[in-house]
Amino acid sequence: MPNAVLLDVQLGREDGLSLAKWIRQRQALRHIPVIAVTAHAMATDHERVIQAGCDACISKPVDFKSLRKELKLWLGLATQNPSR
Repeated sequence: MPNAVLLDVQLGREDGLSLAKWIRQRQALRHIPVIAVTAHAMATDHERVIQAGCDACISKPVDFKSLRKELKLWLGLATQNPSR
């Protein structure tokens, strides 16, 4: 079981947001933090990502300090509240 899912919004055939929705529909996976990575930096894009079930959204190019900070936050929250 992963501790977190880091997914690209723009996957090959499948949309990353569809994958996020699929994860949220699964009881066994619902507690796992999902962080989206996207090249789209508009506020409406970030809002759409959150509405799809992602916990956070990071814009490309990825700033690894921000990514590390986001992962620490969500991994800490996931261990404190595993039922989500």
